This record gives sequence, structure tokens and C-alpha cells, in this order.
Amino acid sequence: MALLLDMLVYFTRAEDAVRAIRLCHRSTYHGHRLNVWPGRKPVFFDRTRSIGFATAKNFCAEKSETAIELMFQGKLGPCVETVARFNLSDVVVEFLNEELMKAGIRTARWFPKELTEPARKQRFLEQDVEAELLTMIADKPGFMDTVPPKDILGPLLEGKIPAVDKAWENVAQPRPLPESTVGKYRQRREHRVASLKRNHERKRREGFNVLLDGAPQAKKQTTVKQVRALVQQEVDRLLGEGPSAEDRFRHSMLAKNHKYCNLRLRLLNGLKQSTSTPWTNINEMFYEMLAMEEKLMDLLPQAEEYLGCLRLEIGLTKAVLVADECLPFPKLPSLSSWEQSFEDESPPGDNRTIPENVLAVRPYSEADFNPSQVDPSCDDPEWPLASFWPVYVDNFRINTLETEQRNDQIREYFAAKGLLATIVFVNESSHFYKWFQRKFMLLDMLVYFTSREDAQKAIELCHRDSYYGHYLNVFPGREPVLFDVERSGFTKVNYHEKCKRADHPTEPSTTYIEENVLEALPKDVTCVTRSTEARVHFEFAKSDLLSAVLPRIAVEFDAKSGQLKQPLRKQRFLELDMKNKLTDKLRNDPAFLRQRPSPDVLRALFVGTVPGAMLNWNWFGWNEPRKPGLQWKLAVSFVTVAARMRNVLRIWCELQEDSGLI
Repeated sequence: MALLLDMLVYFTRAEDAVRAIRLCHRSTYHGHRLNVWPGRKPVFFDRTRSIGFATAKNFCAEKSETAIELMFQGKLGPCVETVARFNLSDVVVEFLNEELMKAGIRTARWFPKELTEPARKQRFLEQDVEAELLTMIADKPGFMDTVPPKDILGPLLEGKIPAVDKAWENVAQPRPLPESTVGKYRQRREHRVASLKRNHERKRREGFNVLLDGAPQAKKQTTVKQVRALVQQEVDRLLGEGPSAEDRFRHSMLAKNHKYCNLRLRLLNGLKQSTSTPWTNINEMFYEMLAMEEKLMDLLPQAEEYLGCLRLEIGLTKAVLVADECLPFPKLPSLSSWEQSFEDESPPGDNRTIPENVLAVRPYSEADFNPSQVDPSCDDPEWPLASFWPVYVDNFRINTLETEQRNDQIREYFAAKGLLATIVFVNESSHFYKWFQRKFMLLDMLVYFTSREDAQKAIELCHRDSYYGHYLNVFPGREPVLFDVERSGFTKVNYHEKCKRADHPTEPSTTYIEENVLEALPKDVTCVTRSTEARVHFEFAKSDLLSAVLPRIAVEFDAKSGQLKQPLRKQRFLELDMKNKLTDKLRNDPAFLRQRPSPDVLRALFVGTVPGAMLNWNWFGWNEPRKPGLQWKLAVSFVTVAARMRNVLRIWCELQEDSGLI
């Protein structure tokens, strides 16, 4: 009766349907805002900025969704994205942002309803009315042949826009409902009110004797004031502006202070069992107890009578202050977030010339991912990786420890050299990785290529290349490469106050040692590796450079150093050393063998030219090694805060012992 319909309108092409949504959604038709969405795919309200309203039935019956939108627009300006009605009185309004939604809740006089589950904007989709559609097709044979009128169809077939009366565009206000419809709604309301009065009178006459029992007590009707109070209470709950939980339950919480005592006992038990309890559990109890003490301190002044609490007076809060710490006590960095963190930097004084295009080393195709030639250096021709060609890459500075992003970064670097890199293996279970590499974001790895030529080209182009200021070591992944004892030496990794640079790190990288300990130019050094935690091996281009640098290291840095006495391998590991771990990877991760670059980079390599703008060139142009990343900062912060926490707990235990509580 309102003459406002929702419907499914079919088009003959997907492009036409998309164009209809783009042109017609939120347009006005006789002053009413149209909602146009796909007819088969659901579109959902954004629950962070959507709210439902239970409006008065008489209001909703006589007003359309556009009238509701205009009401909000008149008070808040353009603020509504979607208004959809699902029954006679319930509407859902999606605002432009969360702040406007909160303002709309405060402004409206209707009862707000929070969306607790995804709500579809379309009242129905094609699958919801599939039975009705099939019935209509069967009952009306001409239903599938429906076309526009001839005066509209003709110009459309000729590619012209038909001449139609667009009177609907000049309507400022929503077209009112027919008076007959409004009158029917009013008649229904009047009939309902009269019916309620008649029923009330009938029940009063049948159930009571006025002379003996007196007049029956009339049923109390909910007043407008009470309704508004309920609405305001719900608004306060949704917006978090009502009385706080501490204010509402302060007496019950004080009466149930056993929660505080139980928490104290948990902490004491944790301290007694600290030798076997992980520190993370004690950390949780520490912050939980601090929060409980803060809550109790807020509640005590509001109580009807003061309840003395010795445990509160000498609690963790006092221990924090005695330890010269500030409140609130700093939070521990989340260990679980370290792996996901990402940190990238551009080189200081960026004056690089980035290539417009990078030519691929050779034309690649999908067939490259199924190489047939077996590497003769592989000891097992049946090995699943025997037809791939690995190289060992060392001193590679990554931006994140998250596996997918890390591997994409590695493959993107080789794409910047015109090479197609596929499988990447990092030995994450080694002690050296956990102790040094993951903190300083400097990894060694095996990177696989699809041909011998690509692997040799990778060694030729990338060995001693500067990546974020760190010099890469790139060697074959299956054959050992040995140091030349005539040109190679070693030194102990240590920190000494006599170091010339004030920012000398306690755990220096190999590039830092090369530049500040060896004090050598890049062209004079062929390799620097850190094979263990305590020793660095290096190889000069000439033997006379080695004999000159060893005495100086011993004097200036007080570090044990000398010439290698026997050939040592430059690679920290080869594929043969990691074969068991690679086998486990292949067995447990079917996608390990199907690694490839990102789709955009892969398509460019297939074409033979990689646009420079597609790649991240932040690694290029560093004059000095990039410093340890966010992971190292988080690790230092974690150790520092944990040490401060242990000091507070020590003082807290002393306070408890002095008071005889423990």
C-alpha cells in the first residue's frame, strides 16, 4: 500500500548489472533514495558503524527509509550511507563512520539495537525466491521474454539513449504516500485503540464486583518518560557513557575481596614455583594484580565505610613506587607480535638512480617450474630437488620474520637482477638463528633456481653485492667453497672500549667488522663469514693485506686473531647438511615445492622485462650497514622491562616479609 517496492531486475550482461549498481545506487527517484545491490551476492552492513532502531510503528508506517535518512541529515549533515527496513518498525542505518553512528544514537529518540551478527542489506536474494521464480516461469510463459516498451527498446537497440520524462529528478522531498494509504493506517490505529478499550471494560465487568471489591486496579501503562529512560539507558550502554561497572558494583566487589586474596595467593604460589614456572605466567599475574589494586583503590573512597586492607597498603603498587618506577608500569612487548612486525627503511640521503626496467637473464615460461635436467653434484638423482640448482646466500638483511613476506622479499631481490628464484629454505631451528640471526634480521639460506645457468648467474651478479649496506656472500648450495689459507684469517668477535667508533655494537655484523675492524675496502675483500658465535673468518684479495691487518687487530682491539692453518668451508651449511630437515619440509608442507615469486613479478619475468617501479629498491644505495631492526629493539625492551619487573617483585617480597604476611 505504500507503493515503495523492492525487487529483482535482470540484465543481459554482467557489465550492464555493474553499471546499473554504479549509476543508480543512492540516486533519487521521486525524492526517495534507491538502494541497488547485486541480486545473487549478499552485501553486509559494516557492524562497526551500523545500528538498528526499533521505531514507532505509526511513524514507520507513514514514513519511508528516505525520511529517516533526511531526519539524521537535518541534525548531523550528510552522515548516512544506507538505510534498510526489514519489517514494519525495525530499520538498520549504516553511517559513514563510527563517530557519526554514535552521534546518531544520541540524536534519535528510538530504541537502539546493536548488530550482534552479520546483517544482509538485501531483504532477499534470488536464491531466497527461487521457488516463486520457477512457479512464475511455469505459469507465465512470456515471463522470460519480457522486454521494455517499443518506444524505449528501439533507441536502445540503435545505441541511443531513449527520450523519457525525467520528472523524478526535480523532486526535493520524498514523494508522500497516497492519502488513502495514510488514512487506512489511521483507521487501523483507531480501531485498535477502540478494541482495547472495549476489552478492558468487558474484563472489568466480568471479573469484579464494584460494590464488594471496589474498583479494579487499572493496569499501569508505560509512560513516555519511562520509555525515554529505557532508550537512554540502552544508548548509555552502547556508547559506554553510563555509570561505570565499579560504581554499580562497588559494595559487592568490596564484600567479595576474596578475589584480591586469591590473586595474591596465586602470585605467591607463582613466586615459590618460579624455578619451574615460565616467566610469561608470572608476568600475567603481575599486571593482573596491579590492575586489581588500582580497581580497589578507586572503590575504597566510594564505599559507605572505609575497609582497611594491609595487603593493599603494602602491595605491588607501593613496591613499584619504592623501586622509583612510575605508574602505570610499562607493558611487556608481545612476543607473539615479533614475527609479524614489518620494518623497512629507505637509504639515508637517497640519491639513487633506479632503473626503469630490468631485463630478465633469459626468457622464462611455466615450463621452468618443472626442470628436467638433474644437477650432477646432487648425490641422489631421485631427490625431489635434484633438478633444481641451489645457491647459498649469507648476510641477507630481511624486513620481517613472517615467512611469506620474507620469502617474497628474497625472490624480489633476485628479480631485480633479472633472475627467477623459486624455493627458499632457512634453517630456523638452529641455535645460531635463534641467538643471532632472528634478532639482527641477518639470515643465511638456500635459494633454488631452475637451471645451472641461473644459479651461476646469481653467484656472478650477487656475490659481494651490497644489500641494505650488508655485503652478500653467494656460493653454490651443493659444492663446498674453501678459504684460501694464504689469504685468509680469523678473529674473535668481542666488544672493546678502545674501538674507534662510539656506536660499536656488542654483537657486530660481518659487514661492520669488515669496515671498522679490518678497515678494508670492498674490492680488497672476497669473503667475510661468521660461522660460529665467537669467530669471524675473512679472505682478502691479496695475501700481503692479510699480513698487515692481523697485528693491528691484536693491538687495537685486544682480540685473538691469526691466519687460517687449514682450509675451511665458506658456507655454514650445504644442502646435504640440511637434507633431513628439507625432507621434513617436503613431507609436511606440500606447497614448499611450489614456491614462486608474486604473480605480478612472475608475469613480468615471463614477458622478459620487469618494470623498476614494481620492485622495492630500498635495499639499494646504502653507504653503511643498516642497523638492527625492530625485532632487536623489542628484544632489548623485553629484557629491560622484565629486569625492572623482577626488581619490583623483589621489593614486594621484602615488604611482605617485614609485615609478617609471608
